Amino acid sequence: VEANVRHAVTSHRTVIDALLTLHELPAAEAERLLGFDRTVFAPCTPVTLAELEAAVRTVVAPSTHEALGRVTYEAQPALSAAVASFPSRVDASRALALGMAPSLDAQAMVRAYAEDFPQA
Repeated sequence: VEANVRHAVTSHRTVIDALLTLHELPAAEAERLLGFDRTVFAPCTPVTLAELEAAVRTVVAPSTHEALGRVTYEAQPALSAAVASFPSRVDASRALALGMAPSLDAQAMVRAYAEDFPQA
């Protein structure tokens, strides 16, 4: 995928929060807030691969940048076009009304991942 293609991304913490929120939601509350349509989009953030790369370089200590290695983009036009056709923003208002946490920005996603998976 090309470095400048924007797409919706969410953190592992947001996904876990969303699943737990839905699991723990009383049926009456789900009925009141959602009605017949139970579709709920988890909160997400529109980012590009270049923005995620920049977030990694900002969050990770400069002394470890060399260990990260070089990032190269070998985009496949068909795949880039497919990803570019996906929504880059979703309406997560129903998720937020259910009490789900809002999405993290790119730097916060990287920071959370680094905290939870320090060996990665």
